[in-house]
Amino acid sequence: NIVAAAVVAVLSAVIAGCGGAGSIGPPDATALTLDKTVITNAEVERRAAFLATVPDPTTGEVTAPDTGSDAYWELRRTAADQLRRQAAMGILANRCGTPCRVTKAAVTEQVDAIQKEQFNGSKAEFDAALKERGISLEDLREQILASLREEKLTEQQQKGVTFTEAQAQAYYSKNIAQYTTPAEKRLSHILVATKAVAQQLRPQLSTANFASIAKSRS
Repeated sequence: NIVAAAVVAVLSAVIAGCGGAGSIGPPDATALTLDKTVITNAEVERRAAFLATVPDPTTGEVTAPDTGSDAYWELRRTAADQLRRQAAMGILANRCGTPCRVTKAAVTEQVDAIQKEQFNGSKAEFDAALKERGISLEDLREQILASLREEKLTEQQQKGVTFTEAQAQAYYSKNIAQYTTPAEKRLSHILVATKAVAQQLRPQLSTANFASIAKSRS
């Protein structure tokens, strides 16, 4: 992916710092910087709060991690990575110039489409959903802006790039290791005080209730 490679180059070239796990400073303190873009702790926390409302793909449940837990710090790192990529897209879009410029009207059009298609045009329901997800309208607009920028950047980077089916097949055959996923297992556990409690819980567990029991009994 040409744009992904460009983002990596930008991140490698201009990252000045990044807040690490283990402590959080004041909300207005700098969590990380990218070129002249400053991302604060508050911005990272807002994005992390939003990510915490995304349902688990395996259980469909929404479980916000406890503050200070490993899951909490992993969520915060993911939020920081997203914001860092978003900032990188802004830098690349500025370098690209007019072809990659996204207008406020284009962002507004996307916001209106979400309200119409997902909330039957109800502003009240739309606003309530934003509040429930822990993000502001401005946060949503920034995410949409970043997405539209990436689309334009990809389009510009791929313009004029052509290849034949034979070339594609040759590349795939040469780099087939990149397109395979090693077999893996996902393990989860519930920590309890005694073996007796573990034996009592085991018959009750299922894929559907594992997360809720882990939260209440671990």
